Amino acid sequence: MTTLWMLHISLVSLSLSLFVWRGMYMWREAPIRLHVWKRMIPDMIDTLLLISGISLTYILGFSPWHDDWLLIKLVGLIVYIFLGIMALRESETLWLKRAYFMLALLVATYMIAVAHSQSVFPWH
Repeated sequence: MTTLWMLHISLVSLSLSLFVWRGMYMWREAPIRLHVWKRMIPDMIDTLLLISGISLTYILGFSPWHDDWLLIKLVGLIVYIFLGIMALRESETLWLKRAYFMLALLVATYMIAVAHSQSVFPWH
């Protein structure tokens, strides 16, 4: 279980690092040329991250129906995905993409705090 937990934490770090990297390119309006770095690698990492999260939830016996912090974290994940898609989308205006990007980072920070504290109000 410790190995799975460390894998999950590593994948969170890697996923967020790649999101920030892609966001920096978006911020500067510099296109990422290689499709593999733009889509394939982040999608593979995010898939592994989701699998490891589901596995940890099952192994540790948590349930979004009984653990409110986990339900909020899952809702946060959906919001984060939506904001991330909007931030990296080609058709939006730059100021709006930047706003989506910053909001996505705030949601990610909240999700990490919720996971760490196992509380809906992690800064309370």
